[in-house]
Amino acid sequence: EFNYGMGWAEASWVGLFHAASAFNNAGFSIHPDSMIRYAGDAGILLPMMLAAIIGGIGFPVLHDLRHRWRDPRHWSLH
Repeated sequence: EFNYGMGWAEASWVGLFHAASAFNNAGFSIHPDSMIRYAGDAGILLPMMLAAIIGGIGFPVLHDLRHRWRDPRHWSLH
């Protein structure tokens, strides 16, 4: 099922909340069973895992990699 029995507004809110929670590595969930209901859905879990990894890297490092990717000699020590 695409929206897990939720309307578009509720599904959008749940998606936005979990995206922000994953990016900040907060571990919060709206559901009482956490993310168990999505255990078999790679379309939800893979973006959540990527958001947690990218959020864990941090904005300064992502900025440095984006602007100085081609020349590692100019990377900051951060």
